[in-house]
Amino acid sequence: TGYEITTGGGISQARYTYTALTGGTGYISFKLRSVPAKLVVGYWTNPFSDIAGYAQNSELYWAYEAAKYNEIDGRFKGMADGTFSPMTNMNTAQLVTALYRVYYGVDPDQTQGEYWYTTASKWAITSGIISADDFDPSADVTREQFVTMFYRTLRLRDSSIAPTAAMKQKLATAVDYASISVASRDAVAWAVGSGLISGTTADVLTIDPTGHINRIQVCQMLRNYYTKVLG
Repeated sequence: TGYEITTGGGISQARYTYTALTGGTGYISFKLRSVPAKLVVGYWTNPFSDIAGYAQNSELYWAYEAAKYNEIDGRFKGMADGTFSPMTNMNTAQLVTALYRVYYGVDPDQTQGEYWYTTASKWAITSGIISADDFDPSADVTREQFVTMFYRTLRLRDSSIAPTAAMKQKLATAVDYASISVASRDAVAWAVGSGLISGTTADVLTIDPTGHINRIQVCQMLRNYYTKVLG
């Protein structure tokens, strides 16, 4: 038993539990500012052959660490063929399920309703994460669409989350700023300013708002959220 600093700045008692995983790892579950979080302990044996070379590649090491972080934490698993498939696009049903986990800290019940994503989709629609008209479970999702969904999810818990003037000014320097829809600019500005995303190129800020979001990009955003935004 320990203590946590709550969102309001108070101190409350918190319980910490250890869960053992395969491959020599485990994690300690706790809360960080009232948000479910985990601290991984031990070592990790990479089970995915298609990202094995990433660990020795300076340009792809971030992807290896993102996959590792999320696989250990249980947010992402491998594909049926045993690969991680980092470049595979994610559809709407998969993404609302990922955001459900962010918000509640647990997997949605996939046995309720007609489809495995029914619980997560109902939550996303009723919470305003995505509209019923826009919810197409098998459709690919663009980067700006997912950033907007992520932003809305976080604002459910903390409505004060919003881009500052400096964040908006920084986003305006992006080379593809004009391609970002007006409705998504606040979400993208906050995401860039808070460290949730960093753009797709190293030399200049490039958002690629209309590019489809893939598994490794979502993994990196989740890792950034838990390690940078929550800190």
